[in-house]
Amino acid sequence: MAVTDSKAVAVKASGISHLLYEAQPHSHILGGQARFQELFREFSFGEEKSVHRLTVQRGIPYREDVECAKLVERNHTSSHEPGLTVLCLPRKQIALTPAAFAQLLESCHVPPSYLEVLSNNNGIYSSYVLRGHTGLATHYCAHSLGKYNTQTDAEADLMVKFPFGPFSNGSLFMCHSLATGHTTCIISATQAQILVDRLFDVFSHSPLSYSSSGPYAFTPAALLLEHMRIANEDDRGDIDQSVCRIENRSGVSLHNFGSRTRAKIGEYVLLQRELHMQDALIVMADHCFSFHAKCAAFIVTEEQAFAALLSARPDNDRVPTRQQQADYVRASLTFNASMSTWTLEQLRGLEKRLKVQLRVIDSTISATDALTMIRLARASRADSNTMKAITILTMVFLPATFVCSLFSMGFFDFAATGDDEDDPNLEGTQRTMRVAGSFWIYFAVAVPLTVLVLGLCAAWLRWSARQEDDSGDKPRAWGQRKGDGKE
Repeated sequence: MAVTDSKAVAVKASGISHLLYEAQPHSHILGGQARFQELFREFSFGEEKSVHRLTVQRGIPYREDVECAKLVERNHTSSHEPGLTVLCLPRKQIALTPAAFAQLLESCHVPPSYLEVLSNNNGIYSSYVLRGHTGLATHYCAHSLGKYNTQTDAEADLMVKFPFGPFSNGSLFMCHSLATGHTTCIISATQAQILVDRLFDVFSHSPLSYSSSGPYAFTPAALLLEHMRIANEDDRGDIDQSVCRIENRSGVSLHNFGSRTRAKIGEYVLLQRELHMQDALIVMADHCFSFHAKCAAFIVTEEQAFAALLSARPDNDRVPTRQQQADYVRASLTFNASMSTWTLEQLRGLEKRLKVQLRVIDSTISATDALTMIRLARASRADSNTMKAITILTMVFLPATFVCSLFSMGFFDFAATGDDEDDPNLEGTQRTMRVAGSFWIYFAVAVPLTVLVLGLCAAWLRWSARQEDDSGDKPRAWGQRKGDGKE
């Protein structure tokens, strides 16, 4: 069954590639047929057959869910007059069926390299300019070739794919016809519904949308950048709160130095693990935010190039509302580029704060380990002193006990005195203690023996200490080294 499905997808990919691009062999420069089929087979398609569409025609915005099959039919009628069409895709790649996705590509004149953009997880943006036989710029493109006539039609296309990661991401494909003034966009972004609602709100309440020339082509790109910047700022705020929480628990913080919420030393291992997790998160955020800042600067540059192309065309529309839209969009793009740069700088500041906290926690753990070792050493020393005291007391009493046991000495005798010492019933008897005459022999032997034992013990301890001092690592004499060399 899996083999059958694979063959079916391969046949379908070949048919779609032939349908879309065989009439334009030059488009294969941007992505060959084999590569298109390979990427098409790698995608995981869904069951959806419709997309959400926002359209602005003659200054009136409206939105609806439309099937992709009808996009091809309506494209021929709506794309020949000024306006804007935004197609919103779910973030999942790709929720549409293969047939619906092919119809979407056909309706928007998407080049084969669009699949390359969708499959890229590192972020991508690019553009180029095509010139006609007159030398004038006819196409402002970004990896895009549509069905056009180089003498009568001209298109401006833009592709952006944000990096994939735990943060907000998405993609943008923009196709603007310089001849008709119609703009078609395919947007896929995190919380895309919010972005579409904002687009609808902007075109519904802004008087600039009621221009006969249609909305400015870079308006969706500016709103997408604003949408991504707000999401990135929220993510950066979450990281900031995590760093502040770690600082409070470590007790080293400028805003709450010596916090009472400081973690116990037993929790520092968990705190260290959380630090490493936040550090890894910041590494991924740095890549995503760096791309966003560079992409914002890139779109600012491309908008200026696009404005130059418009001004160079003979049929240039110089109505005031069109110029005001361009000024507002340019200001928004510049603002987002600046904000993205400083958001990235603040993120790198958070990374430095995390490194400080990591050093603080590591040093605290090391200091705690050192204090524990000192306490263990002190306890061991106290135990050693106790054992020494017990040993000394044992050596003091052991010789005397030994002498007493050796000679079986009885130094004291308790005897009764009276008329008849043999009769215990006699009254008036008294008991007396008599010391043996050889009592002095005990002290004469025990005292010198005790002194001798203590002296031998002291001499042995001193000799052991001297041996330990002499056994330390000492540099060898030059003569010894030289002698060793001769041997």
